[in-house]
Amino acid sequence: MPHSGCKDADGASLDLYAEYAAVRGEGLAIPRDDLLPITDTLQAPGQACSTFGLHPRLTEVQTLFGEGAAALFANVGALAEPITKAEFKAKTKPLPLSLFAHNAQQIAAANLHADSLTAKGVMGRLAHALASQDPPYRVGSYSIDGNQKILQGDGEPARIINRKSGIDQFTYYSTLGETLANLSATRARSVFAETYGSSLGEAFEQSEGLGATLESAQVSDEYAAANAAYDPNSQLCQQFEQVTCRCPCRSISRYVHLPFTFPSLRSPSSSACGATR
Repeated sequence: MPHSGCKDADGASLDLYAEYAAVRGEGLAIPRDDLLPITDTLQAPGQACSTFGLHPRLTEVQTLFGEGAAALFANVGALAEPITKAEFKAKTKPLPLSLFAHNAQQIAAANLHADSLTAKGVMGRLAHALASQDPPYRVGSYSIDGNQKILQGDGEPARIINRKSGIDQFTYYSTLGETLANLSATRARSVFAETYGSSLGEAFEQSEGLGATLESAQVSDEYAAANAAYDPNSQLCQQFEQVTCRCPCRSISRYVHLPFTFPSLRSPSSSACGATR
């Protein structure tokens, strides 16, 4: 949010923090003195302020930014095409679909198509493009938070990794695996039944193979020790732990050149977690 050093297009000083505080209101606006300042040392053209403020709990992000190891993007949002305030009010140009619907804007952020809620996810499209070029990359997609729009693509679907337990495997696969394979191998006349059967068989095979790989990975106990903000009950921390401790294991690296791994933040209780580099 704006902190200080703000100016308008003509160079006149502005107090954009006061504007923020007025809009948010007392009790919601974070006091200026509590914000963690970060300075735009590059003085990017068109940027209204030279100093912005981070939430008081984002101390690690402030440190990473100061070290040049993290970047922040200001004034980011969905846009169908360039538009002015006057054009927005006059409704003379197309706007993003369901502009003020939170769920729709989450989809737009995941597929980078503000004018389409059905477009594939941006990471899914990237993975498909890399896997389709000549010579192709071996690409694998992994989600630490269930099925995510951002990983949807025309290629192989993302593997789901549980943030707590890693890969959830079928308990009785050792005794029922052959029977299940026979059931899912049966050809069906219905395209829906055939899709379901093939997907079920692939899910069992992938969970067993990837589960065995991750179980054999050496999981370091240094993750929690190296991060003072680590909270074992935080959803975000649990996701990052899976990403840093399990996903880079050598067994996966032999088969995948570029792993696309996606953790996500769903609740305020997950907002504090030590960042990994």
